[in-house]
Amino acid sequence: MSQGAEPGVGGGDLFAATIRPMLAVSVGRPFDSPDHFFEVKWDGYRCVAFVETGGPGGTGARVRLQTRNLLDMTAHYPELAEIAGQVEAKRAILDGEIISWHDGRPDFGRLHRGEGPFHFVAFDLLYHDGDDLTGLPLIQRRERLTRVLKPGGRVIISDVVAEHGEALYRAIVAKDLEGMMAKARLSPYLPGRRSPYWVKVRNVKRMDCVICGYTIGHNFGHFGALILGAYSGGRLVYVGHAGTGFDAEEVKRLMTQMTPRATAPFSSPAPGEIRRHARWSEPRLACEIEYTELTAERRLRHPTYRGLRPDKSPEECTLEGGPLT
Repeated sequence: MSQGAEPGVGGGDLFAATIRPMLAVSVGRPFDSPDHFFEVKWDGYRCVAFVETGGPGGTGARVRLQTRNLLDMTAHYPELAEIAGQVEAKRAILDGEIISWHDGRPDFGRLHRGEGPFHFVAFDLLYHDGDDLTGLPLIQRRERLTRVLKPGGRVIISDVVAEHGEALYRAIVAKDLEGMMAKARLSPYLPGRRSPYWVKVRNVKRMDCVICGYTIGHNFGHFGALILGAYSGGRLVYVGHAGTGFDAEEVKRLMTQMTPRATAPFSSPAPGEIRRHARWSEPRLACEIEYTELTAERRLRHPTYRGLRPDKSPEECTLEGGPLT
């Protein structure tokens, strides 16, 4: 296996291999293209599945699940050993995502808490019975994937839409899914590389938040991330921290406008890891935050700072008001 696996995949022990998955770049807007396949961006843990189907009747079948950081997570998802029963090959390597399926959709919060039912969503085939497929165009790998892998039980093949990315993205937003992937039909698989052959378009939301301080870090001097709050039932509560979206000049601007205070302004304690590195400020500045999801714990997922909102009072930054559209 080229560019990312240890030797031995083609003829040795499949389970001695490691593969860093191919990664996508971000783009801001959906698009149509006859040169791309479009599919849902699944909200789960990226996973490379190494599969040996064993002897007659599936005896000796093995499945190993590897994260994008080369960690083995097989023991965490023993039910996904079912993958071997859906593969019509002696040996295969699949790229995909582990999700927690709940109420007809993937639920990242449940996945993070270790709550199932867990499913494996396959979207690429990298190796099949002695053939390294990474150099083939995506359209050929997809065709082979649908022949080799039979969906059912805990196995899902990620459907693709040809050409019409904007329509798919509108459907994704309507269902409040994480986002969309666009992959060039003729793209090879580039293990471990972030390539413009694959792009992702997130379904992002925006909300006004109160700046309640910052954490100590190594970016822009001693600045790490903004500590964010919002009002719920008249009480200021912690909703997350944003470490992206600003440059050095914006950090200087924020530092001159924040008024230090000795204690946290929240009605209930912020998480311990935040308190240990916090420098608190008076909750008098409002800002706009871009994020992908409000979790069950009412925390912003993937928050990004967009700018100050001098036209907003802190009391207008409420959870009850919901995300801005």
